[in-house]
Amino acid sequence: MRQESLCRSLTSGQLLLCVFCFLLSVNAYSDSETYTVERESLNKELLMTQFNKKGVNAWGLNFKELQEYQRVIQGNRKFWSPNLHPLAALGMREGVTASERDALAEKLVHIERKRVDREIAFEEAFQAANRRLYSHVPLFKADPPYSNNSEGTPSLDSMYLNYYVRLPCPECKKPIQQWLKQDKQIDLYIASTSDKAIRSFAKEMGISPLLVPSKVRLNKTSAEALRKAGITQLPQVDVRR
Repeated sequence: MRQESLCRSLTSGQLLLCVFCFLLSVNAYSDSETYTVERESLNKELLMTQFNKKGVNAWGLNFKELQEYQRVIQGNRKFWSPNLHPLAALGMREGVTASERDALAEKLVHIERKRVDREIAFEEAFQAANRRLYSHVPLFKADPPYSNNSEGTPSLDSMYLNYYVRLPCPECKKPIQQWLKQDKQIDLYIASTSDKAIRSFAKEMGISPLLVPSKVRLNKTSAEALRKAGITQLPQVDVRR
């Protein structure tokens, strides 16, 4: 009843003014809501573009994961491990659930598997090209072999060694482990046609994957290449020039 009496008391001009103000407020609210949605969409687009430029989204992160990663690297993690890749940073963050950690770990396994496959494929192509174009040129020239000491381990003062072996080589384990303890850098030239055999040999010698290639480099060669380089007595060690 009060509304009816209020409407009767308004003139037609006042009534039109009320309607206009109501419509204006509705439009303003609608524009504000539209602006908020557009702003959020723009922020999301800018964030995705920013991380894509840095190569971060190559790790397959969605928008929420990118936001969380950005938060994590701004915390203590930037002091503990500033160069940690996004999947590990998210997987080790405080409050991560077991299911989230497992999902991130699986994603990293797939990415790393593809990376290793690409690197192995390129290495095989490189080795094939080298055999095709330069098989007549020795890859290296070895110095005369060093004499062994009383314990059967070559006595070398240099921190940089070349070691030429033919598989199997159980006698190689003792000198290799001694050189690793002495923090020497070793180039292993292994006469073998099998990458799997070379990996097994490295494992048998106690060469951790973490040492390859910073401390130990595994080079696949052949008996023919060694012969061309003047290496006929295996295993043989010399100082890297």
